[in-house]
Amino acid sequence: MALPIVSGASTDQWTVDPTSKAGRVTLYDTAGNPIIANYLGRYMHPIVFRATGTPVANVILHKIQNSNGTRTVVINRINLSLFFDGVATDSLMTIEIGKVTGMTLITGDTTAIIKRTSQGAPVSGLINSTGLGTGTGTFTKFAQFSASRITPGVGQPLTIVNYDIYDQGTLSTEIELANLEGVVIRYGSNGGITGDNAQGFIEWEEK
Repeated sequence: MALPIVSGASTDQWTVDPTSKAGRVTLYDTAGNPIIANYLGRYMHPIVFRATGTPVANVILHKIQNSNGTRTVVINRINLSLFFDGVATDSLMTIEIGKVTGMTLITGDTTAIIKRTSQGAPVSGLINSTGLGTGTGTFTKFAQFSASRITPGVGQPLTIVNYDIYDQGTLSTEIELANLEGVVIRYGSNGGITGDNAQGFIEWEEK
């Protein structure tokens, strides 16, 4: 005979997971907030950029946007490597990363989005890394990275500088995106030249 466990504050019954056969629980902090937020899908996608010509200041290399607000898009990690393979010049490649509000709705491009879990495709997250211009909306910078534009000699390795914005499970660097908000990777005030490279990945989820 089944013996239901009923809440003392309501008629709710304890739910048993159909797969693990274990009771489902939610952990809360002392303020009553869930310690681990539920997610509806976890994803990652690559950042691959090489400049040609002379991009002006604030030209966007890559962006991710919450396109409809149906879900909240949460950025968990941004890993970015900068290097230069053009003609050496006495200057720095400077890259800014920031959150943008009030963005115009973008069109997703062919950037591959990888599902990190068994949930379906993204509902709200869109990626674009082609022909972006300087973009729209209000940009608030939260990180700035630089690399020297030095061409290595014959037989010498490229100088690659890696930057990693990672929450390490602490939620301290998570960035939540509501409807028409986004995270943008763009040039700083000195613009770009042929041979600037930015490569890496972004990990994110929807909830």
